Amino acid sequence: MKSGAIFFAILIVSSALSADVECKGGGDSGTPFANISKEFQSSTAVIPTEHLIKDFFVRSNNELIYKDDQNTVWKSKNLDPVPVIQFFEPLSRIQDPWNSFVLGKNYLNAFNTGNHSWYRVGTKSQRGEDLYWSGSRVFSLSPYDDSTKHIQYAIHTLNGPSEFMGCKLSFPANVEMHIATGHTYPFLFLYTTEKKTDGVRVQRYALRLEEKKLIFGKLHRCELTDMGLYNKHMPGSVKALHHFGDLDNPDTNAWLMELDHPKKKFLWSAKDQCTFFDAPASEVLIPNPNVHVVAMTKSGGGVTLFYPGKEKSVDLLQKFVSRPLASENLWMTPDKRNLYVAAKPENENARLLLKVALDQVQ
Repeated sequence: MKSGAIFFAILIVSSALSADVECKGGGDSGTPFANISKEFQSSTAVIPTEHLIKDFFVRSNNELIYKDDQNTVWKSKNLDPVPVIQFFEPLSRIQDPWNSFVLGKNYLNAFNTGNHSWYRVGTKSQRGEDLYWSGSRVFSLSPYDDSTKHIQYAIHTLNGPSEFMGCKLSFPANVEMHIATGHTYPFLFLYTTEKKTDGVRVQRYALRLEEKKLIFGKLHRCELTDMGLYNKHMPGSVKALHHFGDLDNPDTNAWLMELDHPKKKFLWSAKDQCTFFDAPASEVLIPNPNVHVVAMTKSGGGVTLFYPGKEKSVDLLQKFVSRPLASENLWMTPDKRNLYVAAKPENENARLLLKVALDQVQ
C-alpha cells in the first residue's frame, strides 16, 4: 500500500469477548470508600532537577524521562540524570518496546536515546492522537465525529510509509458511539450509549486494528468485538469510560465509567462484577492505565488515591499539591510502590517532580 492511501476495511462483528456484568451498589447511593490515610505509610521526596519540568514519563525499565522548562530532555536512573536532546514538542506517553524512543505528541520525528538518532514518524499529514507502538510502527487515531460513525486511523512505520485506514461502523440512529481510553495493541476501545426510560444503556466494544499478513500482501480488517452489556442501566449520563490492563489477562482487565450523578460518581467493573462508588466531584485522573488505581485532586489541596478493587482511599500530598492536576502530571509504577507527581509551585508555569513511596493497600 502506498503512503497516504486510505483503505476501508470490511467490518466483521464478533462476540468472542462478550460478557455481561452484574452490578451492585444500587439504591440511591454508591458504595463509599474506606479512607485509610491514618494508618497508611508514605514518604515524599523532591527529585533533584536542574530546572523545573514540563513533561515526564517512566519507562517499563523504571528509567525516568523528563523535559525541563529549557526544553532539554533528560533520562535518569537512580537519580543520576543525563541530558539527551533539545526537544520542543510535548512528550507522548506511549512507549516503544525497546525503551529507547522519545516521541512528541503530533510530531513527525522521534529520537532514539540509545543510539542518539532521529527517525521520521509519519508524513506531513495529521498524525492525530497516539494510540500505541507495535514493533517499529506507531498507531494514531484521527478526531472522531459521531455523526458519521467513521473511525479513521493510521499506521506509521519508522523512516517508512504511512498507511491510512478507515472503519465504517453501523449503529441505530438513537445509539451514540464514543471512544474510550486505555487502548492496547491491537485494540481500540469503544462504547455506545442509548437513552432509556429508566436510565442509559451502555455497551462496550473492542475494535481490532491489526493487519494480517498474507502470501501476496497484507489484509486490513475492522473486527468489532462485542464486550458485553451492564445488567443495569446507568442512573446518569456517561461522561467517560476508561479501560485498564490487558484483555488477555482477566486479573488486569477492568473498566472505570464516569457518571453524571450526585451520589454515584463512577462505576468500577472487573471480571464479571461491577460496583457503583460515591466520590468527591473532581476530575478523574489515571496514574497508569495498567494499574487499578484512580486519583483525584482535593479541593483543599492534596491528592486522593482510590483503590476500587479494595474499596479504600488514601489522602496524600496536602503540603505539595495546591493546584489541580491532569493525568499527564502523574505516573504510578506497576507494583503500586511509587507515585511520581509533577506539581506546580505557586506563581510558576513549570513543575517540581515528586516521588512518593507508597505502602501496599491490602
